[in-house]
Amino acid sequence: MLFHPETGQTCFGVIPEKNTKRFVIPAGDIRLPVGKHRGPHRGYGAKHIWVEHKKEMMQAGFGTWEEVPNYVTTILKVGTPIFYEGGSFKHSRVMAVRSSAGTCILELKEQRDKNIWSIVTAFSGTKPHGVKVGNIQKCATP
Repeated sequence: MLFHPETGQTCFGVIPEKNTKRFVIPAGDIRLPVGKHRGPHRGYGAKHIWVEHKKEMMQAGFGTWEEVPNYVTTILKVGTPIFYEGGSFKHSRVMAVRSSAGTCILELKEQRDKNIWSIVTAFSGTKPHGVKVGNIQKCATP
């Protein structure tokens, strides 16, 4: 896991629980794995973000792989809206869309004692898809 550049924590925000008659979004911390890039539109985490979206990152002023966490934090801020598109994804995924910065796709990773929302990718597009299910919340202090 990579660390938040401002807090030094592995947490980049919190997805709050959303429970409706149609779906359940479990609460959990957002984390950025180092990840893997397996080819065009295939992969996850910081390595995938850098390879797939290097041009966008450089245009936003982030010129190295090591700056992926900084790029992600321009999107994942307290209050960033979260959207759920429903059954179109193979796994449980949500998107966090900040109109001034871009989008992060997050995938649920269920662990024994808690849920983690892992960052799959981040890019400059700002068009939300699906229904709004909440807003990014602040990480708990260690």
